[in-house]
Amino acid sequence: AFWNGLAFTKQTGSSLFKMLSSAWQMKKNNGMTLAETMMSGNAPMMIQEAIVKGDPDNGVLPSGQIAGNIKDLPSVALLMEAIVIEAEKTLLRLSGGDASEESKIQLEQQIKQKTA
Repeated sequence: AFWNGLAFTKQTGSSLFKMLSSAWQMKKNNGMTLAETMMSGNAPMMIQEAIVKGDPDNGVLPSGQIAGNIKDLPSVALLMEAIVIEAEKTLLRLSGGDASEESKIQLEQQIKQKTA
């Protein structure tokens, strides 16, 4: 962690004092342990390893808070099918009076077949 911190200061033009001061403030103000503080300080270098250098096995790929909300991971085929069905439903809804009643019924039947 310390060596990554030095590398980070070199890349950002920051000073060693600023880096250590920032680490101390994180530990003090957030109630973080020394290990947590070191991991936080290492995060930029680990992200760089994965994204910039293309080595996700030795780095970290940030996913953001939304990752916790993902409940399923459908295959590409199922995802595409769901997108097509949603688009067809939207087209049907938007067609309003423009489409013939017969074409609306046909489209509804196609959607039902795909979802069955």
